[in-house]
Amino acid sequence: MNKKVTTLAVLLLLFFTAIPTIGAATCTQCTNSTFTDLKITQSSATAPTNITLTEVSTGKVTKCTYIVTNAATGKVIGSVTCSCPICLGKGTCARVTAYKVPAGTYIAKISGFGADGCCLNTISKTFTVAGKVACVPGFTQTVSGKKVTFKDTTTGGAYKWTWTFGDKKSSSVKNPVHTYAKHGKYTVCLKVCCSGCHCCKSICKTITV
Repeated sequence: MNKKVTTLAVLLLLFFTAIPTIGAATCTQCTNSTFTDLKITQSSATAPTNITLTEVSTGKVTKCTYIVTNAATGKVIGSVTCSCPICLGKGTCARVTAYKVPAGTYIAKISGFGADGCCLNTISKTFTVAGKVACVPGFTQTVSGKKVTFKDTTTGGAYKWTWTFGDKKSSSVKNPVHTYAKHGKYTVCLKVCCSGCHCCKSICKTITV
């Protein structure tokens, strides 16, 4: 990792964990400002993943606080308070990204203050980060004369398939149908790449046509 990337990672880590959150101060509920949504996006379908939280609001927002807790344990995994004069777009106070969030179910919550020190409404949303799924390649085949229908049975979120049929022919579709020139025994191999583990694995079988 180069120095620039290392510095950025350290700054983001400090930004997300070390800044104190807005306290539970007593104040008047805002009438002209409100949070309308809390958007949660994941950079990957499985852990570890980056979670980006984006607040959407109407009216003037001067400060907002994001808190993310583990739904099972109640432990706070990250919190940050943002001053909102530096906005990323109309109706958006701030965007915060947490890096390498492990598998689990979490609750994201946002609260904040309006222009005159009033308290905005809070929004809470639950989201789940899935664990890694093992990539186990597999396939079945149905032989009808010289025609063979192959069916992929891989687990782990396969998204790329490479078939070799043992007769110098190949295919990249998920469930190919292949016709051999003559009867005999052939070694068929399937290589799959899976999103569950971000890896590629292969399996070979000998079939009789």
